[in-house]
Amino acid sequence: MYRREKLRQRPLRIERIKLSTKSCWQLQIYFDNIECAQTLKLFRELDMCNNRRVSTRICVFFLFLSVLLTRFNALSCQEESKLGFENGAFQTVTANLNAMFKLRTKKNGLALDRESWKSVPAELSRAHAGMFDSADVSEDLKKLLGMFFNLRSVGGARGGGFGGGSSGRAGGRIGVNFRFNNSAMSGSIDISDRALTLILTELDGPRRNLMLIDDDEGKLKLILSGDDATVIINQKADGKLHITGIIGEQVAIGSAESFPELVDRYPDFERIGVFDLLRHNGIKMPLLVSDTRVKQRVISRLVAMEQIQPAKTEKLFADLDSDDFQVRDAATDTFSKNFETYAELIKEKQQEENLSFEVKSRLAQIIKKNSQQDEVSDLISSANLLGSADYLVSLIPKQDKEQVKQAIIRRLKQITKQDFGEDVIAWQQWIEQQRNHKKQ
Repeated sequence: MYRREKLRQRPLRIERIKLSTKSCWQLQIYFDNIECAQTLKLFRELDMCNNRRVSTRICVFFLFLSVLLTRFNALSCQEESKLGFENGAFQTVTANLNAMFKLRTKKNGLALDRESWKSVPAELSRAHAGMFDSADVSEDLKKLLGMFFNLRSVGGARGGGFGGGSSGRAGGRIGVNFRFNNSAMSGSIDISDRALTLILTELDGPRRNLMLIDDDEGKLKLILSGDDATVIINQKADGKLHITGIIGEQVAIGSAESFPELVDRYPDFERIGVFDLLRHNGIKMPLLVSDTRVKQRVISRLVAMEQIQPAKTEKLFADLDSDDFQVRDAATDTFSKNFETYAELIKEKQQEENLSFEVKSRLAQIIKKNSQQDEVSDLISSANLLGSADYLVSLIPKQDKEQVKQAIIRRLKQITKQDFGEDVIAWQQWIEQQRNHKKQ
């Protein structure tokens, strides 16, 4: 698959010189991974002609040519790495596209995060007053129509237009369609009972096309195409995914039962920059547990938890049920201000039985107040990474600091009641045994 890519990484060298006569010679040039010093040695060993001075000059000339071609080849590779990442009309409306094309994991598959449209800032979804009031769609889709409407302003007001719109209900089915066309971009949106279709096209270079089809059954198709790069995501209703990514001469293809599994099984998608390319063109991909930011946040939380004094924490929880209102409020405020540190302990406490109504309501209040977390914290909470033995074990071999490694091991002991120290294989075997036990 990557044969051509590997060849491009090899410097172009002169492997052999064939002389037809003493005064006239021909060159045979091949791709070969011979270093400059080896090339010079090769020339010296060749009996190119009887004149040693001419031989030396030719030797130096072709050594220079070899280095020049190598530099040119490296430059070509560097330029290729930027293919598909050129700036165009899409990059001028990144905020709008990120809001419109935000993807999330749903039942292991991918889906448009329609819930996020409800909280989109007004400046991104503002349209002419009452323009979409007659559209027979939900409020979140009206927000989407507003964001789509605002895309018409890309490239300035140089003849931009918005029209061809229709909205209605025929035979019990919703039918909404709008399109725009200006000097930099064209687009169309079609909303029906069953599917949402969005198409955007850059009219100037790099002339990329972006199409997304999302339906209520879980099917999703996303195509980003251009002269130098193409990405195709095709998802079935059951969440099974097939992704093809082509950037320059690099190709990555893979299928899996879920998006997290596909990313884990086929690292080439991240290696050649498929997901980075989608992000560059306005597609907000879901955060993955393998993301460096997630790992760093998990580790920082573990280290922070190490600083917690159990006696002080128990007193804070007890203060939530104090007879003194000010004491209850002070404990609530402490937990809220240090939610990142106490998050896991608060959630574990919430699962306990025999909690008073006051404690239950205050714990719920603390969690709700901090529910508008950033994307990283939200993933850590929703995936329960600090309570996942499998995930925590995967972090052990990658830690250089003994303090961090021991913090991970202590957390593992706490949630599993097992102690295998730094023996990753023993931990993995125990986790596998637990999985098999649950299947039985």
